[in-house]
Amino acid sequence: MIRPVYYMCHPLGAATPEATRANLRRAMRWLTCLRKSFPIVTIIAPWIASVLAGDDDADPAQRAAGIEDAKAVVQLCAGVILVGGRVSRWMRIEWHASRSAIDLTHLGDEPPDRLMSEGHDTLALWERA
Repeated sequence: MIRPVYYMCHPLGAATPEATRANLRRAMRWLTCLRKSFPIVTIIAPWIASVLAGDDDADPAQRAAGIEDAKAVVQLCAGVILVGGRVSRWMRIEWHASRSAIDLTHLGDEPPDRLMSEGHDTLALWERA
C-alpha cells in the first residue's frame, strides 16, 4: 500500500513582516503536531521551506508563483489539511485544487497538545476525507 501524502494549508500573509513570521512559526507547530498525531500518513508543507529559503510572501509576483507551485503539488497529493483557525483566500485556492480536504480550522489558531489520543484509530479521519 502506498502511504498517502497530505498537504497542510495554514494562513501565512499578514499586515506586517513580524506577523507573517509569527504565522510561519505557528504553521511549523501545526506541522509538527499533525505529523506526530497521524503517523500513518505523510504530511507536507513545502511552502514553509520556500519562505524560509527566501521567498517573499509580500511580493505579489512571488506569491502568484508560490500559489501555482502549491496547486501543482496539491494535485499530486491525496488531499489537503486546513489548519490555523481560519481558511484564508490562498488556502481556499489550494483547497479547490485538491482531491479532498480535512478541515481542522475549528480547532483554533494554535495546535492542541495532541490531536488524537494514544490507541485511537486515526485511519478513520483519513477514510472520511
